[in-house]
Amino acid sequence: MEVIFKKITRRKYEICSEWGNRISIPDWSQSQSKTGIIDVNGHQSIIPRKGDLLSIPMQKTEAIIAEFIEVNRCVDPMDMFFAKIKLIDYEKNLTITACGQKEGV
Repeated sequence: MEVIFKKITRRKYEICSEWGNRISIPDWSQSQSKTGIIDVNGHQSIIPRKGDLLSIPMQKTEAIIAEFIEVNRCVDPMDMFFAKIKLIDYEKNLTITACGQKEGV
C-alpha cells in the first residue's frame, strides 16, 4: 500500500511472521527508551526505505505507526534487513484516506 505522508510517497508495512515475508521487533522493551527508537529486522522482497511506515498491532490498544529512520540491507541473503524505527502515533490518530494520502500529522 502506497501512502502519502508529509508529501513524500512511502510504503506502509505491517508486523508479520510469514516465511520470507517477516518483520519483527526482537526486543520490544526498547520501546521504553527515552528516544523511542526501536531495532527491527526482517525478510521482505521489497526492502523498506528510510521514511517508510510500519503498523505495529498492540494487544490492548490500537495499532501504533512507526517510521523507518535507518535501514541496512544485507548482501546474503538479499531479502534480509536490519532497521531502526521511531514511534509516531497511534494509527487511530492518523487518517489514511481512500486515495492513500495520510492526514493528521
